[in-house]
Amino acid sequence: MLSGAGLTRAWSHDRAHAFFSRAHLTPGILGVSLSHLIVRRLLPEGAVLTVAVDDTLFKRRGK
Repeated sequence: MLSGAGLTRAWSHDRAHAFFSRAHLTPGILGVSLSHLIVRRLLPEGAVLTVAVDDTLFKRRGK
């Protein structure tokens, strides 16, 4: 991740590991926040967006 973001000289590996191991991230909130950020940056206002949802992360019970 550090290499891809171009942060190898700015952040040490230990610092990144400490940040992510201590962060209390809720996947649902993180996903919604990230999607809002991406949509606001990449789409013009008022554009139509189609979203496909996959339920593989949800727990299932029964048949």
